Amino acid sequence: MPERIKLRSLILAGGQSSRMGSPKYLLQFPRTSDTIPLILQTILLHHEFYRRRQERQPITISVRDKEQQREVENALQKHPDDQLLWLKYTFDTIPHQGPATGLLAAHALDEGTHWMVTGCDYPLLETEALLQLASEHDKTRNAITCFRNSDGWTEPLLAIWSPCALERLREMSLSQSHIGPNRIIKAFADDESDAGSESTFSRGVCTVQPLKGSWTRSVNTKEDWEEVRKMIHEKMGNSGQLLTQVRTLAWPP
Repeated sequence: MPERIKLRSLILAGGQSSRMGSPKYLLQFPRTSDTIPLILQTILLHHEFYRRRQERQPITISVRDKEQQREVENALQKHPDDQLLWLKYTFDTIPHQGPATGLLAAHALDEGTHWMVTGCDYPLLETEALLQLASEHDKTRNAITCFRNSDGWTEPLLAIWSPCALERLREMSLSQSHIGPNRIIKAFADDESDAGSESTFSRGVCTVQPLKGSWTRSVNTKEDWEEVRKMIHEKMGNSGQLLTQVRTLAWPP
């Protein structure tokens, strides 16, 4: 089996949340004894991912600007979990260009990194989802590894992007404004019949069927959020604990 690659985590929080009417990353995620901002729940999943892999890596949050960074930091500081987190921030270089600008900012931060990307609007995501993506990326060595949802659509914001894929996004963005991540997935998919370069991570897309379909459920409206909150409360009521609750933030020795 190929050597396990090094990953860094990127959480995209810079969206406008226009359909929700308020920032999605500040939605209050229910736990057994309290609530936490949805972005903190997402951070904890990544934290647990590295603990399970016995690695220590910073978790990078993509935000629009310094003002949004302060807003995120203020929300996190209200919770004791925040004290043990290793966080970094990147800023959108081109406003209002969608999630691609967050991906490009991360690539500029470290051009040799494979970035594990998650939006902050997947409240039913679990650490096992990140482990599944990482395992598939290690095995297939494709340019992009991403989930495919129950409707058959690829999820570029629940994915691992190799340096090659991010460089291709950068190049295509120079000539195409408002380019979406799915355009890059399509470009690599179109290459798969080409018998050109076989360099590791330079080509191909691995689409993964998630072990749980709920992982790819995103929330875009208040109605979406209310439905998901009911699902979370029902899960807690049935099991006596939250399915994704992280019990400890201690790093391995």
